[in-house]
Amino acid sequence: MAHYSISKRVRKNQTVYCARVRNKESGIVTFSTSKTFHSKSSASKWAKNMVHKVERQLIDIEMGLVDCTVGELIQKYLDAK
Repeated sequence: MAHYSISKRVRKNQTVYCARVRNKESGIVTFSTSKTFHSKSSASKWAKNMVHKVERQLIDIEMGLVDCTVGELIQKYLDAK
């Protein structure tokens, strides 16, 4: 099940909010992403949308690149180019 957290951070003179979305299966993190926003409402909206996408498996990330060697990655890059 995916969940999100929002943390408040201070950068120089402004406050920003970092939204993190994670999905764990059997204690292993299967998906993790984060993004920084200037407002808490924007961070919350993005995080809720990402949780919905992760739970419905609508993420546009090619998972075939997660478990591959450097040689395979270079070959896939050359094929795509």
